[in-house]
Amino acid sequence: MSKSPSFQFYPGDFLSDANVLVMSMAERGAYITLLCVCWQQGSLPNDMARLSKLCGVPLSAFRKLWPALKPCFRSTKEDTSLIHPRLDRERQKQIEYKQAKSESGRIGADKRWQTHSRPIISPMANNGGPIISPMANNGSSSSSSSSSSSSEREKEPSRAHEPINLMADPELTERAGRFLERYAELHQKFRHGAVYLGKMHHDYQESLLLCRAFDDSRLDMIAQLFLVDEDDFSSNGTRTLAKLRSRASDCDERLRKAGK
Repeated sequence: MSKSPSFQFYPGDFLSDANVLVMSMAERGAYITLLCVCWQQGSLPNDMARLSKLCGVPLSAFRKLWPALKPCFRSTKEDTSLIHPRLDRERQKQIEYKQAKSESGRIGADKRWQTHSRPIISPMANNGGPIISPMANNGSSSSSSSSSSSSEREKEPSRAHEPINLMADPELTERAGRFLERYAELHQKFRHGAVYLGKMHHDYQESLLLCRAFDDSRLDMIAQLFLVDEDDFSSNGTRTLAKLRSRASDCDERLRKAGK
């Protein structure tokens, strides 16, 4: 799971903390710096000289700051590192939240495919028994009709509407969950701060299909092009992931023509 770039900071809790109340401004500055490093790295070195360098102050000055900072951190069992209990709890909360969101999307996608891909029974089996095949969204069989030529079947995007076996591809489901988060960030960045309000169950399925077709870096480039495109289709209404998927191949081709 990718490392989260931020953590919740509650000013009221910070300012009312007994340890912070007695800190000088210099001590608070060092404390916040160490909090940021601890969040990024997961822990701090249990070494005064290295901590002073992280804070950008001489060791002699840091020794005077440390007595006020030390109660905020705990030593690991090996005594080689320092951790911050509140940050560790926040890190665990974020992990659990992401897992719950990914699981919610997986369940929603699974229910959606159960609804739109219910099986039908065909009596045309060679051995006289029934053939079970998935029902397409329009109610017709997902297999090509007997009148379709083999060349036509080869041209069709045969995987575009296949249900995805989520349990068989956990890497794909995790990539899809991460892309949902990235798309919300990209939307806010390239749409002038506008927050993306999608539908989790639908968006998760679209994200799965997009991640199956493109790798992460290519998908980010396609999403950025789609978000800044001002053609009539993209500009009409919300730039949903469903719209992105319908334009993904076109955006990919335009990027290739541009040498990207």
